[in-house]
Amino acid sequence: MTPPTPGRTTALLAGIGALGVALVLLRVSAWGAGVGADAAIFVSAAQNLLDGAGFVDYRGFPYTGAAPLLPLALAFPGLFGLDPVDAAGWLHAAAFGLTVFVVAVWVRARARSGFLAVWAGLACALSPPLAHWASLAMTEPLFILFATLSLFALDRLLGGGQASPDITGGGWRLLLAAAAAAALACSTRYLGLALVACALPLVLTADRRGVPLGARAARAAIFAAVALAPIGAWLLRNLLLTGSSLTGDFHETGWDPLAAARTAAGELARWALGEGGYALLPAGGGASLAGAALLAGVLLAAAAGAAFAARRSDLRGGLLVPAAFAAAYAPAALFANWRLDFDLLARYLAPLYPPLLALAAIALGGLLREASRRGPRVRLPLPRRPGGTAASLPALALAAALVLWLPQQALASWGDIRERRAEGWGYNGRQYAESGTVRYLTERSPAAHFWSARPQITYLWTDEHRRNHSLPGVLPPDAHGWIARARAEGREAWVVWPHRDSAPLREYGVADLAALPGLEIAAVLEDGVVFRGGEDAAGGSIADALLRGARTLASSVFALWLTGDGKRLVYVREECAAGDEADIFLDVYPAAGADPPAARRYGYETLGIRFHAHGFREDGRCVLVRRLPEYGVAAVWTGQRDEAGG
Repeated sequence: MTPPTPGRTTALLAGIGALGVALVLLRVSAWGAGVGADAAIFVSAAQNLLDGAGFVDYRGFPYTGAAPLLPLALAFPGLFGLDPVDAAGWLHAAAFGLTVFVVAVWVRARARSGFLAVWAGLACALSPPLAHWASLAMTEPLFILFATLSLFALDRLLGGGQASPDITGGGWRLLLAAAAAAALACSTRYLGLALVACALPLVLTADRRGVPLGARAARAAIFAAVALAPIGAWLLRNLLLTGSSLTGDFHETGWDPLAAARTAAGELARWALGEGGYALLPAGGGASLAGAALLAGVLLAAAAGAAFAARRSDLRGGLLVPAAFAAAYAPAALFANWRLDFDLLARYLAPLYPPLLALAAIALGGLLREASRRGPRVRLPLPRRPGGTAASLPALALAAALVLWLPQQALASWGDIRERRAEGWGYNGRQYAESGTVRYLTERSPAAHFWSARPQITYLWTDEHRRNHSLPGVLPPDAHGWIARARAEGREAWVVWPHRDSAPLREYGVADLAALPGLEIAAVLEDGVVFRGGEDAAGGSIADALLRGARTLASSVFALWLTGDGKRLVYVREECAAGDEADIFLDVYPAAGADPPAARRYGYETLGIRFHAHGFREDGRCVLVRRLPEYGVAAVWTGQRDEAGG
């Protein structure tokens, strides 16, 4: 038997990339790409661009909170009639397949092993976490592809010894390719800046003996200029548009480093052990301990492989780029998770999967080489030469372990595909397709004007976005005026309150809305309530409806209410200017005998509230509502003072 030729190996790796494309398309073929709260912003921004409504999202807000490439990429197929949600499915399937192919080629180039290249490609294609993000209308698929391409080009640049001050040399082509891919990554997610932070020290220190410092500095400056120019222009646009913000608004309410470390360790253990191995861990705290122990074992094995790989200069260089990216990206991901205060650490860690997989395969290549030189040997009936081929038992055992790791990934991947095809994901799935509220809206959307506590549902499941390119995320400040204007246009005004989700977006509820003059209940469905704007649409105040019967602490500047049921705090700031974003801190003291969370400071839990995140303006007032913790509360303190200092 003759070994496979390079052309045959490339064709095989391309086939594995095509398998990755097919696995994503299987996930999205039934319901389309998954759409959550963030994805609805990307999709609506693309649709509004196509409709000529400007670069705004479904709320009518200027698109400033994220990098611009994904909405632009989703809008382009729309020029040929493809819906942005459908475009996301095809685009991200292609991005995932290319990522699989690039990882496999990277491993083949560095480990010089067709076996490890095939294994790495299959490990990437069959990864449920990676394929999950690839099947959503999110930024991860494109970002992961561009980051992987940039790192691969950077690895080729450093490993091939082609870094040269001669701009006509091949090294410059690789340098510009790595910088261009980094620019695309930065234009997809702001976290792409970690690629620049990773690359600049490597480019600056490469070929220190053969290239003068000035030439290396020029090389690094060119890389930075190419990589940062597009996102720099975008940030400048945001600053000119908003006058104060580069990247939109963030709100932070605290971060638990221990919980983040547990989440990160669990995700890394899931990658290392595979879905099947991770599922065997005991539930609860035992899973964290067992996962940490097993992860430590895997990391020790990887370290041993890296040590053996480091004996070869080509393998030692192959470990450098992915390790440098992990060192630069991981702190940035943790910082982003803290700043945004979302439970999205697994999402932020996903771009580490391909480079860490390449690093692991390259390290395993060194371990396989070392194992092939040690231990007893067995003759295999693979007649490359007369008499068969001798192989080392330790190398065979390691290769068998790698091969046996794949079937449980394939099984978990197939289970994930079946679930996605049966149920969909997020707002784009069976639970909303079969929702009574959605059916009610769909039947009435041509003659109605909507406001919804879940505006993404209204946007995706009715044709409202074709006529009204913004759906407010909070109830309009003058509810009665909004109703009156809708009626003047000859359309009905509907307020939709779906309660299928576990947590509503706003702390006021059905009873509060029903108390408003001009709103009457039109339908009570199995998963929501729909209100209709009536004839009597004059007067009325949401704040008054919320605060009726409450105990009041007031000053000349603000008022703080505790609702009659004792479960909600209502804060009203008088003479609130549009766009007011002052922070309000409410320190909640537990009652005697209460059982508050362990993570608290100085005996109380601090709740931070921002006007723009949770409130609405009405009659010149900013109104915010905050649900109190479940445990008993003895007192609430606010640091707000009136003009007299009281």
